[in-house]
Amino acid sequence: ADYAGRRNLNVVLGGSAERVIESAHHHKATAAAHRNGPARVNPDPVPTTGFTRHVLVDVDGERARRRAAESWQVYDHNITTHVRRLGEQRQSNPTLDGDGERAMELGLLAAGNPDDVAANLLAVASHSPVDYSMISCCWGSLDHREAMASFELFVTEVIPRVNAGLGLTS
Repeated sequence: ADYAGRRNLNVVLGGSAERVIESAHHHKATAAAHRNGPARVNPDPVPTTGFTRHVLVDVDGERARRRAAESWQVYDHNITTHVRRLGEQRQSNPTLDGDGERAMELGLLAAGNPDDVAANLLAVASHSPVDYSMISCCWGSLDHREAMASFELFVTEVIPRVNAGLGLTS
């Protein structure tokens, strides 16, 4: 957030709600403080700040959470296999070594029924200057049917809840 803010660059943030909120405020404040700075790259008046979430929505929240935890293990395996094979140390651990339960607890993974997922997104969007959220619907071991069913619920059920929570119209 600091690097992007100093250069007036757009940024997509990840992490817990608390971390994203703090980083989003820092990004906007840093960009404002360096509005006329020599490192400025982006000519837009204010840079865009987004945040990301892996999402799984189901009408049965427990089923979504159970399936998300399983899929998160595969997601971790998919993106860390090469690094582990080489024996390299990772600079960070964004997948929490495949611990989907912990990822949900921290809010990195938004899984559950439409109310649960909307609450996860609102925990960030209603307390920070983010401009948008970027979701990932197809990850880990989720198959096409699961991803599309989740996406359909996201569009028809979650987005209207988030918009209502932010006082926006759909």
